[in-house]
Formats: sequence, structure tokens, C-alpha cells
Amino acid sequence: MTYMKPSFYLISALLSAGVLSHHDAVALPSFSAYEYHQSTVKCDVPQRFMVKQLPYLKDNSRVILEGNIQTQLDPEHYLFADYSGVVEIKISAELWGKTIITPYDTVRIEGEMEKDRHSIMIMADNIDVVKNPA
Repeated sequence: MTYMKPSFYLISALLSAGVLSHHDAVALPSFSAYEYHQSTVKCDVPQRFMVKQLPYLKDNSRVILEGNIQTQLDPEHYLFADYSGVVEIKISAELWGKTIITPYDTVRIEGEMEKDRHSIMIMADNIDVVKNPA
């Protein structure tokens, strides 16, 4: 004999008793996309990721991203992009030093990912220019 979930028996009983007709909607348990795709990986040692992989990491994971800083949002917040997507990063003024970076420069950012239900931000600990355009 196979095991059936109690909800199966409840719906079957309601259908056979005529409580639910074939025109009535039946609400079955479901999971939201957020619950289904909850984070599965936490990285304590920095590893290189693409922006599109960040939603699958747990909060406070250590990441390394390589791409371009597209624009400045405010004194410490920037939009960073690689070929897979865009994410907001926070770079403190002390971290910049005297480095000048343009949107055409490829940079490597190492930091910690701060994640809540609706947003992801990278708190940069290190920034290096990987390649300047010739």
C-alpha cells in the first residue's frame, strides 16, 4: 500500500461527498518561487561568482566579482555589472585611495554579500583594476 498525504484524502472525501463540484476551485498547498529557490550555498572563503549566481548564495557569503563599475549612485554606492547582470556595491572612500576607475576598466571586487528578501548588495573589502583598455 502506498502512502498518500492527508490533503489527498481530504480533497477526495470532499469531492465524493459532493461538497466540491468540478466547477469549484480547489486550493492546494504551494510554495512561492522565493521559498523554492532559497539559498543553498554559503561561502566563507571568497570564490569567484557571476552576478546571476548571487541570488543562490546565502547572506554574508564571501564573493569575488569581475566586471565593470557602471555608475555611481551616491558617495559610497555603485552599480557593478558583468556579462550576466547588475548588482549594487558599496565601496568606502578609504578603499578607493587615489585610484581612478572608469566604466571601461575591468575590476575585481572582493567582499561580503548582504542579502535580504528583495535586494542584494556587495560590501567591498578590496578592489583591484584587472585590465585597462589600451
